[in-house]
Amino acid sequence: MPDPDGANHEAFDLLGHEIRLAIIERLAEERRSSWRATGLEFARLRKAVGVRDPGQFNYHLDKLLGTFVEKRDTEYVLTTAGMNVAGTVKAGTYDADDVSFSAAIDATCTECDQPLQATYEGGTLQVQCEAHGIFHGTAIPPAAVRDRDPERVVALAQLNARNELARALEGACVHCWGTVDVETPVEPPAELLDDQHASADAVEQVVVEFTCRDCGTRFWTAASVTVLDHPAVVSFYHDHGVNVHDRGYLELAFVDGTNGVVESRDPVRVRIDVELDGDALHVWLDDTAEVVDTERV
Repeated sequence: MPDPDGANHEAFDLLGHEIRLAIIERLAEERRSSWRATGLEFARLRKAVGVRDPGQFNYHLDKLLGTFVEKRDTEYVLTTAGMNVAGTVKAGTYDADDVSFSAAIDATCTECDQPLQATYEGGTLQVQCEAHGIFHGTAIPPAAVRDRDPERVVALAQLNARNELARALEGACVHCWGTVDVETPVEPPAELLDDQHASADAVEQVVVEFTCRDCGTRFWTAASVTVLDHPAVVSFYHDHGVNVHDRGYLELAFVDGTNGVVESRDPVRVRIDVELDGDALHVWLDDTAEVVDTERV
């Protein structure tokens, strides 16, 4: 059976030499200048990188082949993985550089109407109410925070979380793109309850769990969040003059950890209630958080 951790270590080891990083960056420059996957021939690439010894250069280039570089006819072309590495290095995406902040934002707690506080530290953004705990938490790199005000950072973080959730619901891991298993309802993990200042009511949350078969990543979200972009919900809000795609998690009252009722366990049926201006929409999920039925009331 393949060892994914061993494969990952090998990939990282390939980047542990300045010549190899220089090859990746030079080929990235070639691709950035054209929408096509263009590259350079051996002699031109060696000259551009500045290595005199052809044998030494070929040794390092050969190490990158198959993972970060591929050969097409006579040209060496950077792969998508190579472009990702080059972009991360060039942008300083994960260079923390003491990036952090804590500030009140233009959003209020749905329980007590008090201003919410956004905090970024150690690569994690959290939006929380002092009395009712964390409303939204996600990992974003320092590059997403640098030179942006807290309101903009929160908006970008919610957009990123929304996109990642959509991918996970389609069965693809947010980190490695491997296969994800989706299950609901599950017992809320202790750390989630702790974050939300758990009370007896918190145990009643309906939680969806995502687990990647390949890299082992696990994360949880409230069942109500999973229907945010479902056509029935989008249409319901549209009929009330609201564009859901312009709203974040913090602006939609139905996106709440306590919004979810387990009506049946065999088969699993979880009901989410979306209410607005006296109207209501019921959305039912199965055990994989797929919408199986909707009804307007």
